[in-house]
Formats: sequence, C-alpha cells, structure tokens
Amino acid sequence: MNKPIIALITVFAAAGISVGVFLGFKNSKEKDDKKQAEIIADYNLLRFDSESINKIEFDCDEGRYAAELKEGVWSLTEGGEFPLDQTYFQLLCTYTSDLTADNSFDNSEPAKYGLDTPETVTLHSDSDSYKIYVGDISPTNDYYYITVEGKEKIYTVNSINGSVLKAEKMMLKSKDFVPYGNRGIENITVTRDGKQTYSVSYDKDGDTWYMSDKFDMLTFDVTSVSTMVSNIIRLSASIENMLDDELTDLSKYGFDKPTAEAVITGTDGTKCSFVFNENYDPKGEYVLAMEMNSRQVMKFSKSELYFINCTPIDFLLLYMPITDITKVREFEFSFEGGETEKYTMDVNADKASCIGKELDLSDGSMNITFRNFFNSFNTLKITAVDTSIAPPLENPILEVSYTLADGTTKTHHLTDAGDGNYYAFIDSKYCGALTDKTKVKGLNSIEDFHKQLLEAAGV
Repeated sequence: MNKPIIALITVFAAAGISVGVFLGFKNSKEKDDKKQAEIIADYNLLRFDSESINKIEFDCDEGRYAAELKEGVWSLTEGGEFPLDQTYFQLLCTYTSDLTADNSFDNSEPAKYGLDTPETVTLHSDSDSYKIYVGDISPTNDYYYITVEGKEKIYTVNSINGSVLKAEKMMLKSKDFVPYGNRGIENITVTRDGKQTYSVSYDKDGDTWYMSDKFDMLTFDVTSVSTMVSNIIRLSASIENMLDDELTDLSKYGFDKPTAEAVITGTDGTKCSFVFNENYDPKGEYVLAMEMNSRQVMKFSKSELYFINCTPIDFLLLYMPITDITKVREFEFSFEGGETEKYTMDVNADKASCIGKELDLSDGSMNITFRNFFNSFNTLKITAVDTSIAPPLENPILEVSYTLADGTTKTHHLTDAGDGNYYAFIDSKYCGALTDKTKVKGLNSIEDFHKQLLEAAGV
C-alpha cells in the first residue's frame, strides 16, 4: 500500500477515535444535565402566586390555628382571639410560593427527622391548597427537615427562612405595641405613683395636639408630641422579646408594683392600658411593659419607651416670647425694686428711647445692644413647669408693662420662688412656668443686658 493511502487511513482512524470519544462525552453530559434537571425539579417544592392565598391553617404543638384574609387584613378564625402579625403572614405566603429545598433524603425513617408526627401548614387559594409538613431543626441548627404533600422524600430548607414554617402563637400574634395607625391615637396619659404626669390629646378637627387648658398661657410644641406619637405607633417587639402571654401572676415581672402606667386611647374609642417595670433590668437598658387587657408582656429598650419618662416641659417651647417686638411702641421696666424706667420703640423705623434719651437703632451696635436688653426679659426661658400651685403676685423682682401699636397692653412679672427660681406671670396671672437665676442674674442675663444698654445710652 502506498504511503498516501496509509496516511489517509490513519487520519480517518484518528478521526473515528475522536468522534467516538466526543459522542461518548456528549451522551454522558446529557445524562448529567438530565439528572441535574430532575434534581432541580425535585427541589422546587412549591410554585404558586403568593397573592392568591386567602386562608392558612396551622396544626402545631400548641394546637390548631386558622386565619383568613379579608379586605387585605389577616384575621384569626380559629384558635383564640388576638390580633395577627400582618408582616408574618405576608412573609409566609411569599416564602412558600417559591419554596425550594437545599437537599433531600430518603423517607424511610421519618421519626429520625421529626416527621413521624409533624406540624403542618396548609395554604389555601380559591382553587388549590398546599400542605407543608414541618419536622425538627437539624442538630447544627442550620436547616429544618420538611416535606410537602405529593412528595415522597424528606427535604431540608435554610433554618433562617424555614423558621416561618415553625408556627406558634407568639409567631402569629401581632407584636405591635398598640393597634393604632397614623392619626389613630386620641389621647396619651401617663401616671406615676398614682399621680398624672401628663396628658396630651389630639384634636381631629384641627389636626393638632394639645395639653389641658392649664397650659394655655405657654407655647405648645406640637412637633415634639407628633414625633413621640409616631414612635409609639411604630413600636414593635421582636419575637424573642414577646414574653408571657395572658399573665396572671403580676408579681412575676414586678407588675404588682409598676413604676409607671399609661392609657392610650384610640380615635375609635378603644383603650390600651399598660403597666411598666423599669427596674427589671439591673443594667437599666430594658423596660418591661404589659398590656392589661391581653396580659401580654413585652420587653423594649429604655429609649423605645421614652414617652413614659416625659413631663409637660418636654412638650413646650422652652424659649417663649411674651410679645412681638415689632408691635411694641413703649414699655415700662422695673428691676429688683428699682425705679420704673420708661422706654419707647419702633424697631421697624429704627427708633427707640431709653429714659428719655433717643437711641439710633440704625447703628448696628446700638441695635444689637437694645435688642439684647429687650429679649432678655421679653423671652421667657422655661426651666420648670408646675401647674399644681397658684402663687400670689407679690414683691416682683421684675415688672414690665408693654403698650402695643394697637393700643392694647400686656404685663410680665417674675417673683421669687425660692431655690434660685422665679415664678413667671403674664397679665398678672401665674402662667405655670418657672425660670431660674441664670435668666435674671449673671452673664447674658436681664441684669447684665440692662447695664449694657444704660452704658451704651449714656444714662
């Protein structure tokens, strides 16, 4: 046989061997791909539209519960009476609608995985139902053993996600501090030692918050209350901080001697009454709360429940002007029993007089000096609030009588309250607020700015 033919035969032979190897590899890969596809299909345990679910049944160690979705809200229909955790039910529907296993085992020993007497979760839509059998958590706590109706194997799912399948009452129950949403609270009243600390109320018509008329002469800080209410309606305990349910022995958590109490009234007329124990945690980081109707005990950080430590002063503007400086045309001023000094002013026209001497307020330095003096007594610096007393207007340390542009008058007095404090009077009536000695004497006080103005005016 000549060399070219031999070479050609060799090439074909080599090519034949390569084709055989390739075909063998291709067939093997197709088998592996098919096997992998079968595993993936097997691990895809459930597939459905999460929004189609409208009923869920739980058969767990605690008993049986059932819930139904009506008008977008999940409500308990079997197993007791308590509000449900809407987020939990949404999460459960979302997770199970795409339930995928991580691994699988033969189902010959179900007891080994806690699946001989499993808990069950059954989800229903209008046309279908999906039943999940839940066994034990793995020894390493990494995953749960489960199976689903229609499957023969035992599967594992990640324990973090799979924990939503391990239903119990505290898992199902709402963890919200109060059941009220935005603009759903009408009143908050806090008491300590049997005495009311404060009470704030919501005016639906005016869409604003207020305190009782005892504080009418002070400026209410609506923002501070709105912030507090927003915190309360968003307050929710973690499941590990949902402690005893339907507590009967109040002494177990010290609720027989609560450190504070609160009543939160909804705009729908319902009420949530709470008792608190701030001494439960030796480190002072946590506070226990119990709702008196449900006897549900919850644990929160001290900062989360800051509203029980508020006082009326927390809801007031601490620097409150007595009058509008632009509307004052004259005022009479007397300090520490000294002679009454008369001033005229029109800051809009850069005019003022100090005890008969004209002041040019267009001069920047004089303007600042005059305004500092005026604001030192015209701005009430509130350092304490006490509406339980009615002190007499006697021996005032400060007397100011204003005449406004429209001819009306206003007065402001400070009297000694002891301990370096002074009662504040507006129009001869105690306004419920006190100020301290830093307002009256010392650096940047009434006394200090008064001296500076007299010096600048050359009086």
